[in-house]
Amino acid sequence: MPIPNLDPFDDSAPTRLARMGVTDTLGKPNSEILPVFAGIFSALFYEQSMDCYNNPAVVSSIATSLSAMNDRCGYEQMFVFLCLQYDAIHIPIPDPVWWIAGNTEVVREFMTIFAVRLCELASAKGADP
Repeated sequence: MPIPNLDPFDDSAPTRLARMGVTDTLGKPNSEILPVFAGIFSALFYEQSMDCYNNPAVVSSIATSLSAMNDRCGYEQMFVFLCLQYDAIHIPIPDPVWWIAGNTEVVREFMTIFAVRLCELASAKGADP
């Protein structure tokens, strides 16, 4: 049976996020789980970007741009920028990251944590895996 195309703005995304522990049943961010969730996807994005570009300077530039956006534009633009970066490396946005798109509170916390962790990883200057 094929997997349905899931939309972050339909009824299933909030339920899926609550089951994963990212939110409570009311859709509020779970501040204990979100750092782990965002950290995992930040590290995964870092690895995928390094595999694609094979250049720590490029990944560092992406991390710096994302972090600077937090100060200038806000979390919505950061999320769009992240989506564009996934497109650039020809990798689909992971489903759990896509599912948060319909929850502004989760996106705000996720993007802040994601950007900080990506900068930490990039500042390690391509340290050994």
